[in-house]
Amino acid sequence: MGDTTITEALAHAARRAPRQVAVSHGAAHLCWGELAAAARAVAGLFAGAGIAAGDRVAVTLPTCLEWVVAACATWQLGAVLVPVKGVAADLERAELLADAEPSLVVGEVAAGSWGGARLSRDEVRRAAADGTSGGVGAGPEPGDLAVLAYTSGPTGRPRVVTWTHEAVVWAAAHRVEPSLLAGRPLGHIVALSIPGAIVAFVNGILGGARNALIAVEPELLVAAIAAAGVEYMGSSAALLQRIAESEPAGVEGLRLREVLYGGSHTQPWVVDRVQAMLDCDLVRVYGMTETTTVGTRLAPDLHRAGDPRREGRLLSVGVPVDGFSMRIVDAGEDAQAGGVGEILLAGPSVTRGYWRDPVSDAEAFSDGWLRTGDLGRVDQEGLLQIVGRAKDMLKVSGYTVYAAEVERALAAHPAITEAAVVGLPEVGTGRRALRRAWRDGAPCG
Repeated sequence: MGDTTITEALAHAARRAPRQVAVSHGAAHLCWGELAAAARAVAGLFAGAGIAAGDRVAVTLPTCLEWVVAACATWQLGAVLVPVKGVAADLERAELLADAEPSLVVGEVAAGSWGGARLSRDEVRRAAADGTSGGVGAGPEPGDLAVLAYTSGPTGRPRVVTWTHEAVVWAAAHRVEPSLLAGRPLGHIVALSIPGAIVAFVNGILGGARNALIAVEPELLVAAIAAAGVEYMGSSAALLQRIAESEPAGVEGLRLREVLYGGSHTQPWVVDRVQAMLDCDLVRVYGMTETTTVGTRLAPDLHRAGDPRREGRLLSVGVPVDGFSMRIVDAGEDAQAGGVGEILLAGPSVTRGYWRDPVSDAEAFSDGWLRTGDLGRVDQEGLLQIVGRAKDMLKVSGYTVYAAEVERALAAHPAITEAAVVGLPEVGTGRRALRRAWRDGAPCG
């Protein structure tokens, strides 16, 4: 493949196009040569604070160029990046720091939550501007850890997913595009996630694309991406719906070609309105922090109106991407054709395990396959349909009911914008499905 670590990829980008813009935030930007030099200089600052290969560096900065520089400096030393949510509650942030046990925190922390070494955004900025770099070692190996990525667990307490350099580079290399949007607060794991931001950034390194860092309210997003000249962006289904329901300014200046979106099911009217409004292709994707990148993809041509099979196709998340394999397993065996079972994925970028968590490893992996915890079926066209989470499957009067399918049926009604279904115990039937629906933010059923 060529580059097998993020650090190698950045060095090559700096040699290939030193004066080409690498990353921008508003009017400020860094070229590839400037970013590589800044990363070396800040790596020297980190080394002076005692950071060496294998140490963890937690970054709590908001969206800014210094976030990117701090991440690249961490990798330059062979250390491990720990992106901590920039808007997390103080208690949650303290828990994440306790789990990761970083040797250094870059950014702000709540009083009393951290007693170790810390550097501020200003210190990173000054070191980068000074440009002085000392010895920073040989750098990482492909199999070395690059990122500890936090993801929600079944108990509500986060799991810590490990990413290696080679996994991140592989994930990024399979999605090289000319212009990208890392449109999220870096370090903020919500609708637009930090995994997507990191993979998008490394994708930009490999492809020579400019990454635009944009952190604005959804109502301002369209104007912001138009101003930045973004051609490709990642989104959530919820954000697409908010765009579809609004009249965003700046549409006439857009250069968007493609929007990748994931998350909950998206109604056909949302797809139609967003495609018409933004004049671009939509690609639905399915993946998780444990896969580093997306595992399946529903192509743009399957989103377009005019085909009577389109509505059924929009219930799916497509087919496995190149390099990934998929199984549908029921009671330990491959499910029959069209049958429902747990979705298992395997691919070069799948995590090799959780951070210091052998119990979660045992639960999540089976003979080299990642157990996603999602239930799905493969339809007659070979497209994967997700019917819900394994823990959300209900038994009502002996029948299997999937909460996600009931939610989709409710949301298809024109008077409903959002729906949620949960199971409650009931004598006689086993469980009762409690339905709740909303219209314009207010309960309606």
